[in-house]
Amino acid sequence: MKSMRRILSGLLCLMLCLSLLPAALAEGDPAANGVVASGECGAQGNNLTWTLSSDGVLTISGTGDMAKYEYDCAPWAGFKEQVKKLVLEPGLTNITYHAFGGFSRIQTLTIPGTVKTIEQGAFHSAGMETLTLSEGLESIAIEAFGCTNMETVTLPASLKTLSGGAFWSSWLKNIYVAKGSPYFCSVDGVLFSKATKATYSFKAAKKWNGYKYKCLVKNAAGKVYTKAVKLTVK
Repeated sequence: MKSMRRILSGLLCLMLCLSLLPAALAEGDPAANGVVASGECGAQGNNLTWTLSSDGVLTISGTGDMAKYEYDCAPWAGFKEQVKKLVLEPGLTNITYHAFGGFSRIQTLTIPGTVKTIEQGAFHSAGMETLTLSEGLESIAIEAFGCTNMETVTLPASLKTLSGGAFWSSWLKNIYVAKGSPYFCSVDGVLFSKATKATYSFKAAKKWNGYKYKCLVKNAAGKVYTKAVKLTVK
């Protein structure tokens, strides 16, 4: 009788262990947790990581600078059609050249306040309709948001440098500036620099199938003429 009880007890323990095995395996299996792909993407290697979930969310996590990549060569570049949402977690300090260019299914994006610089073409041809630029951002390079779907954007008061072509050929109609900016101001959706003697303005003007910027400069004699410029505040 005791022998039978021992056997039954052993069988029950074995069944319990077997029932817990799938859960234990799932914890170590990225695919079982809905992770399609992942890896490192930091300038120092593992200071930043990226993860793409099965529901189309691409997340960048960690602290510090992002690694630099050639055009369309970021490790997630092959997942343009799968990515529906981009999450940039606080701690990231820059967004490198063309890092998310061509990700047309991203409609809403928030840049965290830890990001200081957005480099050339970082979001070129992305599908953003809504963009939030948090306080802390200092520089936006040429074509960073070119060919996007935004109509309005508000620049943070912390922004110091904005390339003349940062929003080139986008649907942008108005650029506003957060209160307290020592560098820029906006009048009727037109952007002006506070730091230079010349008056710089950015305004979307319809041209062919999209919008393209014209920059007006007023010289000492008061004459206004068109010129391509880069606004830099030192």
